[in-house]
Amino acid sequence: MISDPERYLKSIAEAAVSQSRQVRDLIGGRHWLSDGRHKEALLSGLIRRYSPASTIVCSGFVLHPSDPSRCSREQDILVLDALQEAPLFYHAGLAVAFPNTVLAAISVKTRFRKQEVADACGTLNSVIDVANKALVAQPIWCGGFFFEDPESSVKATDLANTVKEVLEEIDSPGDAVGTRATPQLGATVLATAARLFAKVSYSSDPARGSLTTYDTGLSSALFLAHLIDHIATRRGAPEASVITFADSSLARQMSPATTLHLPKGPST
Repeated sequence: MISDPERYLKSIAEAAVSQSRQVRDLIGGRHWLSDGRHKEALLSGLIRRYSPASTIVCSGFVLHPSDPSRCSREQDILVLDALQEAPLFYHAGLAVAFPNTVLAAISVKTRFRKQEVADACGTLNSVIDVANKALVAQPIWCGGFFFEDPESSVKATDLANTVKEVLEEIDSPGDAVGTRATPQLGATVLATAARLFAKVSYSSDPARGSLTTYDTGLSSALFLAHLIDHIATRRGAPEASVITFADSSLARQMSPATTLHLPKGPST
């Protein structure tokens, strides 16, 4: 039998998405909170399965170490590095952690719509804000994951424009643009179950972002691969092998990368 890496990568997402649909098929539109928690658990389980040792995958809050009044919003998923330091609190899948231990923060949504994208980026910004105030230099990978793909009738350019508009309109976290060597805003990656994969790269002098979007059936696998690559590089590796494996499969770029004009962050 001929090996088929692309089919394997697609199957990673198909299992989680299929289970999420099973719950919706059974409960319909009732019990939205339970449905949302179930989706978070499904994605957490997927991330946990592929994360290296000494990482904790949970929900929770990020707390400033010297100013407890500064605390993030509750994050659907946090990926914490427990190699050097454990969370301040960790019980029953909920953690309160200092920003230097946070490898990634992820917001989980059902649908990809502008309102949900903005809410996801705003929630993730609260983590970036705490990290900035605590002078954490290492970047935190921030992702938004949407379980339902946009309708096929929605143009790829419209999806890209939605991401661009949200990132240029949301409030910047404190000191994200200005005092940091490399700014960070909202999200590193946004992905739907299969169709859309959007990656944001940040640079300084002047502060700007670059948005690249892909129309692909592999967006869930790419989401996971880029997260695992970030964990590997944070721990000193030049690159995770899984990123080469995933990127070697076909992913059609929607359009050339576009420049994001980052809003000026608060001065304090």
